Amino acid sequence: MSRLAGLRRYFHPWTVDRIPMPVHIACPVYENAKHRPQDVAVLWSKGDRSITWQVLSQYVSTTVRLFKEHGVRPGTRVLLAAGSNPLSVIVILSLWRLGAAVCVLDKNISDSELMAAATQLCSVLVIVENKRKIKAQQLLLEEAVALEEIKNFWCGSEEAVPQIDIQMEAVVFLDQGNVVSTNYGDLLAGPSQGAGQMLRSVLKSVKSGESLVI
Repeated sequence: MSRLAGLRRYFHPWTVDRIPMPVHIACPVYENAKHRPQDVAVLWSKGDRSITWQVLSQYVSTTVRLFKEHGVRPGTRVLLAAGSNPLSVIVILSLWRLGAAVCVLDKNISDSELMAAATQLCSVLVIVENKRKIKAQQLLLEEAVALEEIKNFWCGSEEAVPQIDIQMEAVVFLDQGNVVSTNYGDLLAGPSQGAGQMLRSVLKSVKSGESLVI
């Protein structure tokens, strides 16, 4: 009798079925970079710049490392209070690759609302536009990163094939004061409540491999 057959006899079927197993998929950005590396992934709305899927995947990889240095881990929440621009897209994709949840807020949110959201959503990092970083730190949100600083960290290297747990939180938002979350699997499955127009555009792009104009 083989060792595998022996293990199958040892474990009852109902025991194996009841063990919760995470479901992992390859990062869609990485997959697009592998199959269509030179296709345009993100096109600046003014048409003055674009980046390919290969470059986007490299930017995502290095941004993931930056977030790890700030204590972001799979399952943690990060606030993003910035406008719709390519930098924000890279931040969102990096958080998803890392297995963290992104909490997208209006860039014009007041200081008191920003503080309240950080507390209510239990975020470990706040990403804001450069002009708000000092203000955020004065609000005792010491773990604050300016969006503009992230591109200074890009070095263009790629990591091993990343695997995403689709059962983890991907997006967290406030709905009439209640904390609501959506996992990555549900986001990829189709339109999702609370995702917002920018997130839906990002998802459509990574699922189809089409260029995202932003």
